[in-house]
Amino acid sequence: MVEGVQALGDMPLTVQEFTTEGEWCVATDLRAGPQDTEGGFALAVKRFAWRGTGLESLAEGLPPRALDLDVRGLHMLPQTGDPLLSWMLAAQARANGTDGTLSVRWDSLTGQISLTALEIDFPGDNAVSATATLTGADLSSQDAIVASLGRMAVTQMTLSVTTHGLFESFLLFPLAQVVLAGAEPQAEAEEVKRVARSFATDLPPSSFDAATIAALDHLVADLPNPAGRIVLTVTAPEGFGPARLMSVVAMGLERAGGIESVLDGVRVGVAYHAETEAPE
Repeated sequence: MVEGVQALGDMPLTVQEFTTEGEWCVATDLRAGPQDTEGGFALAVKRFAWRGTGLESLAEGLPPRALDLDVRGLHMLPQTGDPLLSWMLAAQARANGTDGTLSVRWDSLTGQISLTALEIDFPGDNAVSATATLTGADLSSQDAIVASLGRMAVTQMTLSVTTHGLFESFLLFPLAQVVLAGAEPQAEAEEVKRVARSFATDLPPSSFDAATIAALDHLVADLPNPAGRIVLTVTAPEGFGPARLMSVVAMGLERAGGIESVLDGVRVGVAYHAETEAPE
């Protein structure tokens, strides 16, 4: 076992075994975080594998030119201070791990970053996947990265979310705490939904077609328990990035020409393939 590796800030990191599988480097039974007597949570991964091009640049604080990750059995371990309770909770967590893969490339000649695959498989029938293309990136040095931030822009993105409890587990609490006062949450939630659905109907048709508006309306109506598959697509041949948003920050949305002007040339699509629960 390799102990005390300070790879995650000040958190202790232990790895049962390091091996190689062809081009892949593999860490088995990785654990990061406090020990049981310290309280809090620890992070555990059954298998963490990586490969890439230009990985040596990480030592200089720079991203590699290509990176692939494969994670199996990611789970959180509550550190209760009670050995028996912690042991039982760990057994439950191991049976409900999360798997994921990532593949990203940077072309130094064209300045294009390609997220060719992001796949996260959560416990139950819950998953997230995404692809994206960004232009205008220069990752050759720290100064170049800072200088190119204003030029970076998304030209294509697809995000797919399958949720059967995923929304409730990760987004419901933070969203509700922001938009609801808590005195009459059901009534407040219905009012927030009414406002959101009204806002959706006013989105510019040049960027949001009728099918997208209908999907957004259906999705909002199903909150706080949406179930099914949600697909978001963004297409921006001229790019959509910080440069477009600077005018909004500087002048406000209305003086910048409104949302239709900000999204000029950008097409946004939303599909919601809802699954209705069978009656009991």
